[in-house]
Amino acid sequence: MLHLLALAAEADIDLAIEDFDDISRRTPKIVDLQPGGERVMNDLHEVGGVPVVLRRLLDAGLLHGDALTVTGRTMAEELAHLEDAATCRPTRPSRRTSSIRSRPPSTRRAR
Repeated sequence: MLHLLALAAEADIDLAIEDFDDISRRTPKIVDLQPGGERVMNDLHEVGGVPVVLRRLLDAGLLHGDALTVTGRTMAEELAHLEDAATCRPTRPSRRTSSIRSRPPSTRRAR
């Protein structure tokens, strides 16, 4: 996160640590992987890997299905054959608060 803030500062882009908290609050955790989850990456691999996650994002309207892939087919076409997997969670936030915490305004350093 700190590297992204530094890059943003160099590029004169307005980005604050609180922006990560805001984004994290809206971002669903849909794969139950360790640390913090019950499964390991091999579990996801065994049920189809990243394409299964992409299919879940597509079904939730969080991925542009009309985007072309290197095959010349759309993402929706590439992912149409995949079935749902228990490793993936529903595409809604699984927690009320973000796992990223920014400090209260009184403890932040000036930029």
